[in-house]
Amino acid sequence: MMEVAAAENFKAYLISFVISILSCLYAQTANSQTTTSQFEVVVAGFNIGRVTAEEIKNGEVTEYHVNSKVSFWFFGQVELGFTLKNVFHKGILMNSKSLSKTNRGDFESFITWKDSYYDVKAATYKFENNKPVREAISQTSGRFYFHEPKDGDKMISETYGLVSKVIQKSPGVYEINLNGNRNQFHYVNGKLDKIVIQFPIKNFVVKRIR
Repeated sequence: MMEVAAAENFKAYLISFVISILSCLYAQTANSQTTTSQFEVVVAGFNIGRVTAEEIKNGEVTEYHVNSKVSFWFFGQVELGFTLKNVFHKGILMNSKSLSKTNRGDFESFITWKDSYYDVKAATYKFENNKPVREAISQTSGRFYFHEPKDGDKMISETYGLVSKVIQKSPGVYEINLNGNRNQFHYVNGKLDKIVIQFPIKNFVVKRIR
């Protein structure tokens, strides 16, 4: 009888513990604020995919999630699924993970703040970079989906692990050069309207849907 009572007491304790954990998780979720934006990917006038971007605020921590899937023909069918997650604390990037899943291979890149520098492990198609970045960065492409940058800002590419300077080309239009490619971000009334991604044959355009 004593063993049964002890088992029941332990079971009750375990249930109470799990409820407490779930309550904490619910409180964290309830206090978070999520903003979602939708975009379409267009090349030569054809819609080839969609992009969903999320900004999740929870106290001093803000996360940016970007998910996209595109499919197009370029001397063969190309399939690409891309996911991105940024975590910021008090406006400074703490860590980033990007994953590209393609029919030509899968690639992952990680960027992690280590008190005084970013540990970079970047790998994408025909490119690798493990060189650390020795300064704190407050801009990423994930953050650009929700916040207009300023001329002279420094951003770090979540895919390449390279730092680039933001150049304002005209009111609401900003350009960055990443690994030899020039990409432009266009804002209307402070809100991202489109991204023009340079490509040797045709430019890709990411256009806001809502």
